[in-house]
Formats: sequence, C-alpha cells, structure tokens
Amino acid sequence: VNSDFLDGLNKEEAIAKIVAWLEEKGCGQEKVTYRLRDWLFSRQRYWGEPIPIIHWEDGTSTAVPESELPLVLPVTKDIRPSGTGES
Repeated sequence: VNSDFLDGLNKEEAIAKIVAWLEEKGCGQEKVTYRLRDWLFSRQRYWGEPIPIIHWEDGTSTAVPESELPLVLPVTKDIRPSGTGES
C-alpha cells in the first residue's frame, strides 16, 4: 500500500524489516509487551472515563479546573439512565 520497502511483504516479513530499519536508524528496538490495555477511554468503563466536564446551558463545555479536583459528586436518591448510554 505505497509503503516503499515494505510493498509486497507479508505481515511477519514487514514487521522484521521495520524493526531492522528502526534499529539501523537508532530510532527503536524490538520489544514485546504483554497485557496491553485498550487506549480508548470510553471502552475502559461502562460510562466512560470520569473526566469532570461542566456542560453549560449555552451549549459550551468546560473542564473542571485542576485546582477544584477531586470533584465531590452530589448525593442522589434516584438515578435513571436513558438506556442509550447518554446521561
């Protein structure tokens, strides 16, 4: 797919060539890392990552300033999720 010296190689050959090229350039080395976690925040937790955001009535959003963290959530007696994943 227009990858210069990798065109026409299978996956294993391409990985070996990339590692050799990076080591030759001094840009990297081969390393195997196990138990990698998904990088997508929203997939880590059912409701998404707990990043406190204030949603204003005018439609804008602002992150809670770091000086106001940790944020203490209000006590609620009745929580009714929308069923669509939205709050």
